[in-house]
Amino acid sequence: MKSLRDIVIALIPITLITYMIIWDFGNIKYLQYLFQEAISNPSNWIDIWKFVLLQLLTLFNIVAPVVYFSSQNPAIKRKAYSLIRFVFVISFVFTLPAIYAQFRYLDNSPDGNSLLLVLRYLIMIFTAVVLWISKPADQVPFISLENYEMVSYTTRGHRFLHYFVDLLFITTISYNWYQYPRRYYSAGYDAVIINSLVSWANILVYYFLSEIMFRQTLGKMLTNSCVVASHGNMGGLRVVGRAFARLIPFDALSFLWNGDWHDKASGTAVVYTYSWEDIVFEGEEIDQA
Repeated sequence: MKSLRDIVIALIPITLITYMIIWDFGNIKYLQYLFQEAISNPSNWIDIWKFVLLQLLTLFNIVAPVVYFSSQNPAIKRKAYSLIRFVFVISFVFTLPAIYAQFRYLDNSPDGNSLLLVLRYLIMIFTAVVLWISKPADQVPFISLENYEMVSYTTRGHRFLHYFVDLLFITTISYNWYQYPRRYYSAGYDAVIINSLVSWANILVYYFLSEIMFRQTLGKMLTNSCVVASHGNMGGLRVVGRAFARLIPFDALSFLWNGDWHDKASGTAVVYTYSWEDIVFEGEEIDQA
């Protein structure tokens, strides 16, 4: 499995670079259009910002595999793989609308570009499956704090970093989810309401999938933090409750005064990975001996 895992990791930058060589002229034209229209349409600056974030994500998907293969430090290698695996699998889930549309509207006699795009999506599916199956040795387990005496809770500064990084990542990977609701604009539906609903759906899906599959979001991975149960089992229902608790007004800012509303509402906590431990007193060790 390790050799297959290394193959798909190598495929990530190879397919991206190939895609850029073949189709990147379209991105350049799109960026030129955004800048030309930005003066008359200020909302285009938002699209420019999203475009920049998408290019940074592409850069990560090229550089991270290079770090993984070139590093001789086992800790750096493990970290690089964990980040590659998380970013690719979660990004793949948010690309599913585009993949579905491509296969659904594929012509009976597709041209070369369409076939290349289908091939790229097939490689993405294969890569995502292999990465998901090939779990790292240090993957965070489901933990309940009631089984441990000591734990180190994540600081407020790091929790702010989690929110900031995750917001940028959601903005970057959720582009495809905004394309399909646009068909309802001309039908009299309010675009602001539709976009707000899609945004909240993206947030709920991202946090649920990240914390049920990895026990971490991207921001938490960067600070070596994870989600645990404060009591009881850390199961799927608790993760669902934690995701929906983020709909509480001003929840995103509640960490500033140690409110952590979505933690308390779902019976969860954010702690540093593997900081939990039992307290064993010297007398207990003697008794056990």
